[in-house]
Amino acid sequence: MTFSLSAASVVAITVSFILCVLFCAFLMRPAERVMTRRKITVVEYPAWRKRAKDVPPVGGIAVIASSAFGFLIAATVGGGIGSEYVFLLAVAVLFAAVGFADDMLTITQNVRFRLPRFVPVVLRAVLAVGFAFYSYNYNGGGYVSFFLFSDGTDLGVLYIPLSAVVILFFSFSARITNGSDGLNAAACVPVFAYLSLFALGRQGVGDANGTFLSFSLLGAVLGFLIFGKNPARIFEGHSGTSFCGTCAVLLCFLMKCPSVIFIVGFVWLVQGMSFLLSRAVYFFTRGKHRLLPVAPLDSFLRSVGVSENAVVFSYFATGVVFAAVAYILTGGL
Repeated sequence: MTFSLSAASVVAITVSFILCVLFCAFLMRPAERVMTRRKITVVEYPAWRKRAKDVPPVGGIAVIASSAFGFLIAATVGGGIGSEYVFLLAVAVLFAAVGFADDMLTITQNVRFRLPRFVPVVLRAVLAVGFAFYSYNYNGGGYVSFFLFSDGTDLGVLYIPLSAVVILFFSFSARITNGSDGLNAAACVPVFAYLSLFALGRQGVGDANGTFLSFSLLGAVLGFLIFGKNPARIFEGHSGTSFCGTCAVLLCFLMKCPSVIFIVGFVWLVQGMSFLLSRAVYFFTRGKHRLLPVAPLDSFLRSVGVSENAVVFSYFATGVVFAAVAYILTGGL
């Protein structure tokens, strides 16, 4: 039996939400037991974080698994699984796997998980270029609408490095949006809500699989927030934040609207720019000056006394505003 698009979308968000809650509940206890056996503390929380114990960063596993299962089930009952979206999930999981090494180091403190600095950068760059090359051919030989208000420009082979930079930037920016309880998940909610509505409303020219994956990701981050909101009992970790950011930017590419990520992902844009500009100023002034005393922006806000709840709410509210703007600009109203 084949479900309608709307019914399959409900299946996607419901299944991923329930599975994420169950996975978080299942993973949390074993990870806590492993962390209590550690002889030293590898994570030193800054002064603004008032916490009696470390929180296991295994929520990313729950988000990844639940969104993947939700998508596969919804796509199966909704008419079929598209190979391009399976490829998207594979790339996003590989991005997450790079961050998972950091999570395992935090949990177990086993130094074998400590990757040399250049290895994560090289691996992410290879994955970004690989997807950019795939997207180049998927979008019809280099033609892509990088602009909201025109038919776009044929960028030729320049499309590949430009796309790779965009993918790297937003996956990195999402990964560092992880300082407060549920911060990245709260920022993801308006992003995936927009992508869900955008994909659902353009089915005349779109792909149903984009709708199913967007709804699955939305259900997963909502389920994670049951345990990840303040006071958090579980973190997404680098694996979960990398996965969510990568999925968001890759979805924009497959749905042929890559420029939208700069609007709907405005929170991540600010995070990434605040970090990169701070590092650039520090480098070019040879350590004499910094753009922000602490980077990225959310860390700076907490360091000057802004509460974690205020930071999370402001990021979420900003995300809602820019998701609404993106929805209007892309013909949602």
